Amino acid sequence: MDFSQNQINKDFLDWYNHNRQYLPPLNEDSVEELFSTFLQENPAEARYLDILTSTQQKLYDLNALRDDAMVKEFTVAPLGLYSPEQNYVKIKVTIKYFTIKIVRWTIKYGEQDTINVYYSGKYARQTYLEFSNNYRDVSIVAWILGIPALPLSLPIAMAIWSTAGGIMFQGFNLDDYWESTDYQYFWIVTKSNYYYPNVVVPGITLASNFETYLYNKSGRKYYLLPNTKYVSIILPEVSLSATAAAAKISDAAHEFVNTHGQSWVYVKRG
Repeated sequence: MDFSQNQINKDFLDWYNHNRQYLPPLNEDSVEELFSTFLQENPAEARYLDILTSTQQKLYDLNALRDDAMVKEFTVAPLGLYSPEQNYVKIKVTIKYFTIKIVRWTIKYGEQDTINVYYSGKYARQTYLEFSNNYRDVSIVAWILGIPALPLSLPIAMAIWSTAGGIMFQGFNLDDYWESTDYQYFWIVTKSNYYYPNVVVPGITLASNFETYLYNKSGRKYYLLPNTKYVSIILPEVSLSATAAAAKISDAAHEFVNTHGQSWVYVKRG
C-alpha cells in the first residue's frame, strides 16, 4: 500500500476507536457506511484520497495507452482506402474501479468508464461528412457517445453534449484530425470518472467528471468535450449535475459490458 492508503487507513481506525461508542460495530456490512461518515466528518482526508485516486488513475491510463497502441498496430493497416476489410464499426467499453482497503475489507468508491467507438473505412468517411455538415445538430450526439449501441437516452446524451457550451470547438479543426488519420478512421473516446455519492460525498472529496476526444495515429487527442467538473446541466428535457451525468454513463457502460464484455465488439461490418 502507498502512503496515502496507509494514512487513510490509520486515520479511519483512530477515528473509529475514538467514536466507537456512538458507532455500529465495524464489519463487512457496515464498513462502507462508516467510511462515508468518516469522510464527511473529516474533509481534510480528501487530499489523501486524491493522491490514492490519482495513483490508480495513472495506472489505468497507462494500461489504456498500451491497449490503444495494440489496437492501432493491428487495425490501422495499409489495406487501401475503403477496402472491404477496412469497413467496420466497433466498440469497446471498459470499467475499472477505484478501490481502497479499510482494515481487511476492500471498498469500491468509484469507477473509470471508457467508451471507445472506432469507425473505419467508408463508415469513417460517412462520420466525417456527417460531423462536418451537422456538428451542431442533436443527431451528432449519437455517434459521439456510441448511440444506439449504448443504452444512453438522447436527452441525457444531449445534456452531456451541451455541457461545454460554446467552448468545445475552440481550437478544434476537424479537417486536421481527419487528415491525421490518413482519411481512414474516426476513433471517439468518452471517458468518465464516477465517484459513488453513497461513499464519496460530492463537494467534500472527489468530483465526478467526463470528457470526449478523438484519437489520431500518433496518439494525439483532439478534444470534442473538455473535461467537466462541478457542472449543472439544465435543458428543457433534462436537468442533472456532472455526477448525475457520470452515473448515467456508468449505467450505460455496465449494461453494455454485461452483454458484450470488455473486449472490442464489431457492431457493423462490410
